[in-house]
Amino acid sequence: MNRSDIRQAVFDQIDWQPDTSVDIVNRLDRFINRAYQQLSLEAPFLFFEDVVHFATEPDVESVSGIATDRVAVNSADTYVLERPLTITDVSDWVTDGTWDGRTIEVTDPSDQVHRRVIREVFADVSAAVARVTLDRPWRNTVDVGMTYRITSPRYFLPADVLEVQNIRLWSPLYRNPIVLKYRQEVQETWQDDMQGQNSAATPVRAFRMGHFQIDAPTGAPSVSVLAESLPYAWVGPDPAGEFQYLFTYVRGYRDREFIAPLGKQDPKWESAPSPNTSAVTATFGSGAIQIGLPDISWMLGFGDSSTERYQHSGIRKRIYRRRNTSVGGAHPEVETPPIYYFLAEVSGDTTTYIDDGAVQVDLKRRLKIVHGYQSIQMSPMPDARYDVDVRCVRRPAPLDQDTDAARIHEEGIDVLIHKVLGLIYEAMGNPDMANQSKGTYIGQLVTLSKRYGSLPHGRFTKKLARAR
Repeated sequence: MNRSDIRQAVFDQIDWQPDTSVDIVNRLDRFINRAYQQLSLEAPFLFFEDVVHFATEPDVESVSGIATDRVAVNSADTYVLERPLTITDVSDWVTDGTWDGRTIEVTDPSDQVHRRVIREVFADVSAAVARVTLDRPWRNTVDVGMTYRITSPRYFLPADVLEVQNIRLWSPLYRNPIVLKYRQEVQETWQDDMQGQNSAATPVRAFRMGHFQIDAPTGAPSVSVLAESLPYAWVGPDPAGEFQYLFTYVRGYRDREFIAPLGKQDPKWESAPSPNTSAVTATFGSGAIQIGLPDISWMLGFGDSSTERYQHSGIRKRIYRRRNTSVGGAHPEVETPPIYYFLAEVSGDTTTYIDDGAVQVDLKRRLKIVHGYQSIQMSPMPDARYDVDVRCVRRPAPLDQDTDAARIHEEGIDVLIHKVLGLIYEAMGNPDMANQSKGTYIGQLVTLSKRYGSLPHGRFTKKLARAR
């Protein structure tokens, strides 16, 4: 059943002649989505399992015996560490964004180890150095010749993972699943990694670590229709029409093996979205739509052109667009669902984006609900790049349109309907009917737990990353 079927079933239950005004329908849709999300926490066994993927990142350390493979603090900017751009017999630093967010451990001249999180890795060809910007400034402006270790002490699961069932390496050489452990047990027995004291090897266990979240934008982007003709006209081939926009902040890039279907790299982390703009209309031959964005690099202290960290905050912006109408063009028959899809990504210092129809949205990249990312550590620390498969239950995407079908077993639809009814009767101030609906909901849940909750899928213990 899709959203409209669920809504009709609720109407049939609460009223012979229900008020189906737009306001009532919208409010009921919100109740449906609220019940849908709560059900995913209370009865994850009703939802279909999924598999998510990530790749491990082996440590990169300064090579013993090669004196040039050392880092130094930039004497004019304590947010920057640098080393020679190219060193014989030593690999170049990776500047494609996949190292952004990793940890760099640096041993100073007094053998004290300092940890910093990498904001961005970039090459300065004119100065013949590779540089990293840091989350916190270095302690002075004179330290040089320091050894380093670039490591990934944590790997972050997708923001919508509710419960991890199983983790395994995708390799015919390692057929045993990764054992899921409690963090306290692992740390008390020194099975975790502390400053690389454990020899890197094939991971055999994993345990939960901390949570990470990027602050969301606080204001909507500005929008306007440009008055100029070419090159600022709506040119297509995407149809013109009425649109709305919002944006998010993102950091880092995932491994290129898991690139999106349209060839775009997904970020490691993404914030919750900004407020959306008001509707704006573009027509062929008239001006394109200009989107104004904040300069997050300047806001974070990376906007001073006299510093080496200039425009290297590690933060980028992702623009999402919702189409309300479709007018003209080569393909005027495109769908107009009330959903925000990924349109484009720009740097943190970019303050203007022109939408002229030349770029299509990615229909495989809906705007996601993000409340942060749960991380895990693998032990021993990976000695190589491994593809990792995580079998899990994921929080369902909201039912944004009437044709969206609930991602649960069909027998669970009636449970969802009674969950909705309980919320509605409670909001209406009818406790008797609310309790009756809740009782029916609990009874059906017990019955379905015997059918779906007992399938052999692992040991029935507390699972890693279960949300409560």
